[in-house]
Amino acid sequence: MRNQKIAVAGHLCLDLHPDLKSLPANALITPGKVFEIGNLGIGTGGSVSNTGISLFKLGVDTQLLTCVGDDMVSQMILESIAVHHPILIENIKILENQNGSYTMVFSPENQDRTLIHYPGINENFGIEHIDFELLNETAIFHLGYPPLLPRLVNEEGFELELLYSKVKDSGVVTSLDLSLPDPHGNTSSADWKKILKRVLPFVEIFLPSIEEIVFMLRKSDYLTWNGEVLPYLTKQYMEDLADEILELGAAVSGFKLGNLGMYLKTSTDLRNFHNLETMVDVSEWMGVNLWQPAFQVEVQGTTGAGDSAYAGFLAELLQGSGPLQTLKMACAVGACNVEDADSVRGILTRKEILKRIDQGWQVSSEVLPS
Repeated sequence: MRNQKIAVAGHLCLDLHPDLKSLPANALITPGKVFEIGNLGIGTGGSVSNTGISLFKLGVDTQLLTCVGDDMVSQMILESIAVHHPILIENIKILENQNGSYTMVFSPENQDRTLIHYPGINENFGIEHIDFELLNETAIFHLGYPPLLPRLVNEEGFELELLYSKVKDSGVVTSLDLSLPDPHGNTSSADWKKILKRVLPFVEIFLPSIEEIVFMLRKSDYLTWNGEVLPYLTKQYMEDLADEILELGAAVSGFKLGNLGMYLKTSTDLRNFHNLETMVDVSEWMGVNLWQPAFQVEVQGTTGAGDSAYAGFLAELLQGSGPLQTLKMACAVGACNVEDADSVRGILTRKEILKRIDQGWQVSSEVLPS
């Protein structure tokens, strides 16, 4: 029996959040003037931080498998993670003469946030930065943000496929999360349909945001809708999209839907997914088609909400829970996240979240059109 660990690999950066709540949006493009703003919030971001630390706070034995540089930004990243527990930085590799990645998060008054990102060392992240021996004591391997890890997606995802095939062969349940590609970034020319066709046969759990997957598999829809996917979404659209993903090879597919919650659809035959079979009752998970509405909260910030929701899903999967309970936990953890502006500070323990649900935590009244 494997130890109940989850390894989280991939993108890691420093997040800089200047307080712009009193700043009108047009001030950001007004030259020649000085505007006073609030305090600078500093924390870590990226899938490794957001999903990994959320898992740790939920009580999961978590390993962070990635790399940083040897500059001041990288040192700040390590110090920010070690605040949660020094053990979390034990497997993060420090590479000489490399710069850490950072993101500036601008959220002016009454406006959605804008992210300005420097990829830094993430441009060089590759398969050699994964210690595969550690996977011998790992139950789930999760990697996040390949659109921000150009080495993995070059040559139509050659290295990403190699990484996942090697992980899956080691007997670990595999999980993959995405980020929305920058149309002008290092992976702007990537053919995501070809990449996913290549990689998903080695991925058992695949829960991207609906915007990310529509961009990658239904780009004409994404452009027609100007990136605003939720207002046009129907249950049938999601079912068709999930079926396409399952046909590409994933066992468990679904979409993070923001304030609409989460959707889940699974393969009708999970008997060939032997790694998953060691963790859950696959007969309970076969042919699932579920939507879980979001829990009602007062939103303070949405940074890392999708990553935290994914952590909730994986943590509950590790418990051997059924699909409805697992999906409900994912939405609950995502809801805890948005109750605080920080990307992980709002996450409670699994016991605390279950108690909140049992006490009648209300869900949103929003419904999906059929």
